[in-house]
Amino acid sequence: MSNINRNLFERFIISIFILGCILERFRLIDGAMTLEQMQKTATGIRNSCITKTGVKAELVDGLKTGQYPEDHDLQCYTQCVMKTIRTFKNQKVDVDMVIKQVEMMMPVDMQDAMKASAKKCGALEPADDVCVTAFNYVKCNYNENPDIFFFP
Repeated sequence: MSNINRNLFERFIISIFILGCILERFRLIDGAMTLEQMQKTATGIRNSCITKTGVKAELVDGLKTGQYPEDHDLQCYTQCVMKTIRTFKNQKVDVDMVIKQVEMMMPVDMQDAMKASAKKCGALEPADDVCVTAFNYVKCNYNENPDIFFFP
């Protein structure tokens, strides 16, 4: 796939993700999406970042169960996802954007814990490698709240 087509595809996926979030927000009573709806919406981002980074899908699946091996492709996958959903910019986690997205999309009963984790994990010292910074942030969020952890 050429770079132009890849960029168009990525913009299309992001647009669909945002549109899906907006439509779901107005459809649901509590203004949030279920985790199942989030997972469905995030599939395009997941697949795009797996392709970009070359990470094995099994390693990505392991994130949901607390498996965080020091694999650079996996680390870059976390950075790719966060950059795609605009929660990673200027070489660091954009905690304010994470909080906005949590408020917009996550079930109300999960929001306080997720926002607290975002703030705590967002305060981690950045690594020299942006992929490691994103990975450490995602890992911290899992460790803080494994029962409500969500990542594409």
